[in-house]
Amino acid sequence: MREQGHPLYYFENTEGGHGGSANHEQAAVIAALQIVYMKRQLMLSHLA
Repeated sequence: MREQGHPLYYFENTEGGHGGSANHEQAAVIAALQIVYMKRQLMLSHLA
């Protein structure tokens, strides 16, 4: 993706297995990351 000029965002969740989170704190961290990413994407599209 980088070679084609696309930005690359990656977060490896190393805990929790296939379920996605090991506890409520980790689930909250993942949710916060998703919300911040979406907010930033919306702000960028608003500026375009």
